[in-house]
Amino acid sequence: MIFLKKSYIIFVNLSMKECQFCEEEIKDEAVKCQFCGEWLDDKTNEVVEISDRFARENKAREQGGIIGSYKIYFLYKLRYQTFDWKTRESRKGFWMFSLYYFLTVLIGTPLTLGLILIPLLALYLIHNCISLPIRRLHDCGRSGWWILIGIIPYLGQLILIIFFIQSGDFEENEYGSVPID
Repeated sequence: MIFLKKSYIIFVNLSMKECQFCEEEIKDEAVKCQFCGEWLDDKTNEVVEISDRFARENKAREQGGIIGSYKIYFLYKLRYQTFDWKTRESRKGFWMFSLYYFLTVLIGTPLTLGLILIPLLALYLIHNCISLPIRRLHDCGRSGWWILIGIIPYLGQLILIIFFIQSGDFEENEYGSVPID
């Protein structure tokens, strides 16, 4: 809407919406209510999480090499995605985690002489060894319950490896948006 006042043209943005929590009038482009402080939709929280992940990954990439890759694909997943059962995991992220898991156990066993740290490491990593394949199946558009096919000797493991090798969905599916990797 345009108003003329003292020979100046003033543009007024009248696109307003109502906060779903406190019902106050706020700007249409607002993502957080200025009155109650609530996020207006769930997607804004996801954007914050993604930007935080980008910041952490970029910091690790600046370090570069194997150490930076280890931080991105192994330590990050241990710290932030251990109990994440509902999202998706890219093919690269899955195989890099598997490689670093194998190397950690391979190098860690001789270093600790297999005393007490390796059983504790296995207990610490067990959640990721279950949640990561489930997230990988989600990326391919399958339910996490497909992991139970691995109980079938030989054939079940072969089917799971084929599922893990294939590329994921290129668009958003019922398990979330496309993984960042």
